[in-house]
Amino acid sequence: MAKTIDVEEFQTIQIIKDNEFLQLTQRDRSLFAEALLNPPTPSPQAYADAQWYQQVMNK
Repeated sequence: MAKTIDVEEFQTIQIIKDNEFLQLTQRDRSLFAEALLNPPTPSPQAYADAQWYQQVMNK
């Protein structure tokens, strides 16, 4: 038996589907791919934060 949904639920599902994917410009896609392929070196603060996080999570 098929599930029936009301209009509000249908609209909610449609909004989620419409916003599920990012629509990027060609420039944005290129920058995103470049960042994935050649990520920047983490800053000293990022290293310190990662060490703090590991210490906190390993307690």
